[in-house]
Amino acid sequence: MGWVTTGDYEVALDDGKVVCRNAAGRRLKSVPAKLADDPAVVGLRQLAEWLERHERQCLTDVEQWMVRSLPVPLAVLTRVWPDPAWRSALRDLVVTGADGEVAGFLRDADPERGLGLVDLDGDTVRIAPDLVRLPHPVLLEERLATAGELLAELHAAAADRARDPFGRLLPADTGRFARAWLAAAVYTGELDRVLCAAAWGADLTDTTAPVPSALRQAP
Repeated sequence: MGWVTTGDYEVALDDGKVVCRNAAGRRLKSVPAKLADDPAVVGLRQLAEWLERHERQCLTDVEQWMVRSLPVPLAVLTRVWPDPAWRSALRDLVVTGADGEVAGFLRDADPERGLGLVDLDGDTVRIAPDLVRLPHPVLLEERLATAGELLAELHAAAADRARDPFGRLLPADTGRFARAWLAAAVYTGELDRVLCAAAWGADLTDTTAPVPSALRQAP
């Protein structure tokens, strides 16, 4: 966080918000009203708005790659990885190779060393294929097992009525049922959303992920 001097104050951007401190270095609870139209404050607010839009666009692009199972060029991943917004959207996503097998969870992308992954055994590995895929979790082969486990837990939670030593029914575990119901609802809602997005997608057999607009505009 770098501070910018404006009059008797200094302003900076911290976690997406403009903050201010006085000449003594004491951080104020808010930016003084008289600085509202100061060029430095206005510039920082505009920067914060741009960063927020940029983060949303990164998430949107990555989600599109995931739900449409688009092959992503290695060069794109290594180019965007230094950007904190891209790195946040990509880190720990599942990476699969050309054969569709899970290679690991994404932890690094380097132009020279390729992708750094943590594989299913917990080991750190590096791969450098020309193209990879970042499948959405609900589209992986394990999705049916996950759905079955959620349904089984929901059924068990609904039927769980323990008895005391005298055979009397104990109060139902409403917390367990609520957690099971919420997990199933979130999963099915996400599944509906992802499958709907995939259904409306074009035929992507020979399509690769579009290069982010920021990279297309770069010299």
